[in-house]
Amino acid sequence: QSLGGPAERLGPIHGSELPYVGIASAVTNPSPVNTLLADQMSSYWTNYAKTGDPNAEGLPQWESMPAGASEWFVLGPEVGPAAIPKEKLNLFKPTIVADYLNGPAKFNAAYA
Repeated sequence: QSLGGPAERLGPIHGSELPYVGIASAVTNPSPVNTLLADQMSSYWTNYAKTGDPNAEGLPQWESMPAGASEWFVLGPEVGPAAIPKEKLNLFKPTIVADYLNGPAKFNAAYA
């Protein structure tokens, strides 16, 4: 996808986290940052599967995201809560998926 296209606006695609949690092929860039991220992500997934809570000692606290939240939890080079960029806030509108399914041209016009 080109920069500014739907993929950039929506973020990572479904399943793009799988190499980081050990379900798919290995992380393609095994840098120290990616190795740490893979460890944290697999810990969150495992904790959630075992207890229903992703949190554990040694991990940044992952709070639930209430309706109207101004922060989301980021898993990347920095892990933890971060302000939702204003241009991303409309992604939480109930109609965004329906708008995208109506066609990329209409989606791009509505969310550009």
